[in-house]
Amino acid sequence: MRLKTFLAAFLLFLCVLFASIGVVSAHMTRSTTYMLQEKGAREFHAIIRSFSRDMAAVYARFPGGRDFLTAVNQIFDSYVLHYRRNNIGLDLAYAPGRFDDDHAVITFRQQDERHYLAIAGALPVPFLDFHLSYVLDITAHIDDMQQIQQFLWITAIVVSLVAAVFL
Repeated sequence: MRLKTFLAAFLLFLCVLFASIGVVSAHMTRSTTYMLQEKGAREFHAIIRSFSRDMAAVYARFPGGRDFLTAVNQIFDSYVLHYRRNNIGLDLAYAPGRFDDDHAVITFRQQDERHYLAIAGALPVPFLDFHLSYVLDITAHIDDMQQIQQFLWITAIVVSLVAAVFL
């Protein structure tokens, strides 16, 4: 009778332990992805604001035409070089009349064992014809999170094995 009670209590302990680890892992994943989304959105909007100001200054000097687009491309190339140092990829597309909304779309992507946060959206009025794509490499953050989760699972397994042997 005592053995059955012990086994039932031990199984209950294991269920609670592993359920707790699962809840902590799910919460950690959710909070990490939310934090990365917020960070990416802040950077994306800061880049949009800064680049729009630069484009307005260029437009004041070259109101439309080929000279304007050439100057915008030169400025954007400097943005690309600057943000590439921080594992951020930028791309600018010009498609007149194609973009009628300045809302950004946020997606997570995985490619070749790398993880990315991608944000894309049109620049604000009067530059809605330009569409900015922002890609942040978040592999290091995801790897850190997975290592912490793996450590939690290994710790739970070791604790359960030690408890089974010594009890």
